Amino acid sequence: MRADGRRIKTLDPMFQIIPHLMTKRYDAQVSGEAEINYSKIKKYINLKQKEGISISFMSVLIAAYLRMITQMPELNRFVMNRKVYARKGFWVSFVVLKKGSIVENKIETVIKLKFDYTDTIFEVAKKINDSIDEGRKAENENSSDKLAKFFMSIPLLSRLVIDAVKLGDVLGLLPGSFIEQLPFHTSLFVTNMASINTGSVYHHTYEFGTTSVFISIGKPRINPPVNGERQTLIPLGVVVDERICAGVTFARAYGHLTRYLSHPELLETPPETVRQDLK
Repeated sequence: MRADGRRIKTLDPMFQIIPHLMTKRYDAQVSGEAEINYSKIKKYINLKQKEGISISFMSVLIAAYLRMITQMPELNRFVMNRKVYARKGFWVSFVVLKKGSIVENKIETVIKLKFDYTDTIFEVAKKINDSIDEGRKAENENSSDKLAKFFMSIPLLSRLVIDAVKLGDVLGLLPGSFIEQLPFHTSLFVTNMASINTGSVYHHTYEFGTTSVFISIGKPRINPPVNGERQTLIPLGVVVDERICAGVTFARAYGHLTRYLSHPELLETPPETVRQDLK
């Protein structure tokens, strides 16, 4: 029994056999681009700003994804050792640029946050804002930074230790407290390419860990005016592990996600129900 997941034993036999046919996460990667209408979201962000509430586009995206997961728990699965698991909770990892005078190898850090399924957009935004403010300080090191430094500080043994961790992960032997420090064991990984003035990319989902969905946020595109109204679009580069659920499930999940992104006010109250995944 894994500390971070519950094995799903009632899957259709076809889905049970797929991880045996595609044993590596990079074998099962499917990528695509989505364009999000930023105009409506920007109006919502500006409205909340006037009310003294700081909400970023990434906060809206993560809050919408979290709400989608409450209705489509299939997207919170992962595959490990050729078995499909339902994740025990919802985590998001994302890259943050550090501020100040920094050298190249100190330019960014990775933050991993746990969210409750009942979190509203206000609670999501506060957790993200607080963690970014702390993570951007050049002198600060979070748990991921400290763990990486520890691994690489062991003379001649770093490779052996890391290989042992990878093996323990495959066998389900890593303790939950240790997994919580690893950014690669996450429901969703996000990178904001717009922060470095770059378009979205299709980022791999890592063979180490349990990341099944990776989203990169690209810099906004401004389309020519339509009926006198200019439309701003934000491109998302999305990469998923196709082994976790059927294509039609991904399509339905995308429908839920875009609905919440189009109407972020729906995220101001907790979900009425939280669906449970298969046994």
